[in-house]
Formats: sequence, structure tokens, C-alpha cells
Amino acid sequence: MITIDGTEHMHGSHKQVAMKIKHDIYKVFGIPVSIGWGQNKVVAKITMDLIGKKSGYAECSYDQIETLLWPHSVRDVWGIGGRYARRLNALGIYTLGQLAQKPLHVLRQEFGPAMGEQLYYHANGLDFSPVFVDPIMEARKGFSNGITFMTDYSWEDTKVVIHELSDLLAARLRSYHMAAFTVNLSMRYTNDYNGRRFSQSITLSSATNLSVHLFEACMTMNSKNEIPAPIRQISMSVTNVIHESEIQLDLFSWEEDEKQRALESALDKIVAKFGTTGIFRATSLTKAGTLQDRAKKIGGHYE
Repeated sequence: MITIDGTEHMHGSHKQVAMKIKHDIYKVFGIPVSIGWGQNKVVAKITMDLIGKKSGYAECSYDQIETLLWPHSVRDVWGIGGRYARRLNALGIYTLGQLAQKPLHVLRQEFGPAMGEQLYYHANGLDFSPVFVDPIMEARKGFSNGITFMTDYSWEDTKVVIHELSDLLAARLRSYHMAAFTVNLSMRYTNDYNGRRFSQSITLSSATNLSVHLFEACMTMNSKNEIPAPIRQISMSVTNVIHESEIQLDLFSWEEDEKQRALESALDKIVAKFGTTGIFRATSLTKAGTLQDRAKKIGGHYE
């Protein structure tokens, strides 16, 4: 997201700026991009998703929201997943316009104050959050990654993906020179189980940025899982982070940890030079592996 307020005399209209960005990205990287323009982040994002991805560029001002965005299904709108869409449908809400016209108190009662207000205000094109954030402060909140499977995954298959996500999150922590105390694991079961979830968190005695520790934490959490059902979605996150210089060494494991840290740091250098497929676990070559498929995508989408 960028804002170009006050730059018209330098770069031209917002459409001219968008076309130049598209042209420059394609010229340098060979990647076609879609751009959406709006008078706030939410409108720009929804416009890009619903209209811009087909045409390459789309714009929507406040007075166009009703005609351009409201006719679209809530299932196609950013920020509304399948579970929320089903709950909205149960209330007779199928389009963004119907959501925008639903009384705020009804949405707050059904979805809670925070989510109810977000649904209402976003459907009406209202967003008061700033475009820019402090990247350092954002980084300190934690990191997360997840994936939705195209088919049902068994627990053994899912362990392959947890290894991949652990490697990815640990590498992201190290790239910011951070370490995390808390590891969070969430899994959504197949639709046959009505979208039920398993969600657990564990706080370690010492902060870490090593993949092996993140993976072990997930294995510990799953030992509490009493539903051996096929899995369709998994996400991992690390929170409660500190700078890696503040890590307290364990008297009994520090030597092994330092060896592991040297190994994972060496892997970071290889990945930085050759990409995520430059070196990876052999298990990622199995049918359950997702790393190679994700490496073909940009922002979660195929090139």
C-alpha cells in the first residue's frame, strides 16, 4: 500500500502513477501486476481484488462504492472467510451491499463488537487506519505463516508441512535478529467435521529462533489433540518476541543449540543466494510437501 496524496504536480494523477508502477515492475521483473485505487486502504484492496485482477487496474471513489462494490458476493470479499460467509448467509446477507445496510447492532451482537464493526465499516468503505506503520514495531509483534490444503491431510502428512513452516518462521525470526517465547499452532479439520479447529499455544522457558525448537513445540501441543481427523488448513505463529541478544542460554543445552544455530545460519545464507528451493528437507519432495509449490507463487498466487 502507498499513498500519493499531494504528489499530483510531480507524478500526475493516481491512474498515471499506477500505470507507471505497473510498467516499471514488468520492465524490471517481468511480472504483471494488478493495482486498485481507493480513498483508503480497504476500498483500494477490495477494488483490486474484485475488479482490478481482471483488468489490471481499477479505481473506486466513495461515491462509486454502491454501484461498483456492493453487488459482489460477500464470499469474494477480502477479510471474509468461508465460515463468516456462511454465518452472514444465515442472516440473509449474500452481497456486500446487504452487509453494508445491515444495522450495526445486529452485526455486533452476532460477531462481537470488534468483528461486527469491522464488517460494517469495511462494507461501507470506511477505514481510518494509516497507510504507513512502523516496520520495527510491527516486526516485534511476531510472525505467522499458514496454508490451506487442496486435499485432506493426515497427521503424518501435516508433520511434513509443520517442518516447512518451522523452518520458514525460524528463518524470518533470524532475519530480524529476533527470538520468540510463544509458539501457536492452529489446525482446521475437513468440512465433514463442520470446520472444527484445534488450537494451542505453548510458552517456552527460553526464547528461540531455531526451527528444531519450534517443531518440537508443535509436537508437544499436538499430543493434546484428541480429534484424529483429516486436516484441511494449518497455521503457525510465533509471538512474545525479543531481540536475539537477550536469549538466555540453557546450561544443559547451549552447546547443542549453538551447533544447531550455526547450521541454520548456514542454511539462511544458501537460501538468500539461491532461493527457498536452493536447499530444503528431503521430506518436502514427498507428496505431502508444499515448499516447492509455494516457491512458484508470489503473494500466495501463481505468477
